[in-house]
Amino acid sequence: MNQYRSFDLLKTNELSVIRHGFFRPWFELTDGVNLLLIKQTRTTLLKLTDFALMRGTWR
Repeated sequence: MNQYRSFDLLKTNELSVIRHGFFRPWFELTDGVNLLLIKQTRTTLLKLTDFALMRGTWR
């Protein structure tokens, strides 16, 4: 989990959402330097989503 950064240490007001993939996209929330969050959809029918943060993963 070294690639993530805590929201508590954030020092900017500008965040970017970057989309990766086309058919099963996943998204990154970043401040341009550090990765803050990853949102991934596991299935397309039930729309089960995983959120990965520095403190853990939520499903």
